[in-house]
Amino acid sequence: MKKIITATACLLLCACQQPITETVTHDVGLAASAAGSVPSGFLQKPLELRGPAHERLSLRVEVADTSARQELGLMFRSKLEPDTGMLFIFTDENVLNFWMKNTLVPLDVLFFTAAGEFVSVQTMKPCTQDPCPSYASDKPATYALEVPAGYAKEHNVGEGWNITVDQ
Repeated sequence: MKKIITATACLLLCACQQPITETVTHDVGLAASAAGSVPSGFLQKPLELRGPAHERLSLRVEVADTSARQELGLMFRSKLEPDTGMLFIFTDENVLNFWMKNTLVPLDVLFFTAAGEFVSVQTMKPCTQDPCPSYASDKPATYALEVPAGYAKEHNVGEGWNITVDQ
């Protein structure tokens, strides 16, 4: 039986966990956005994507590797700088579903397997009112990389691309 993990886009909502309340998330997210900084608790690290023709793309990402960080994600940010993003790291490989509740900027979400192989990409639109659409990986994935919308198309990221994640 396949498990499906639903993430709120940056919010990870697991049946066994309560999401961070909107009031708390709103306050934390707005404070970080207004300050133009990374919210407390997010590790920043360089990340490289490699293409099939030996292309290399360098990014600076925030790492969402715990449920609390995944629940907050990029909510309430007013912008995302070029060549930056957020890397969601899951412990198991599953079909991943993201949504954009309270995420104010359009994003591409690129999904990768545990081995770092590209799975699929979805372009997600901001959503501030229910119901928000869900964006799923085409196949099971362990990593989800959120970047500014249009990034995948601009850099031709797709089949044959890989991500290397140092943990």
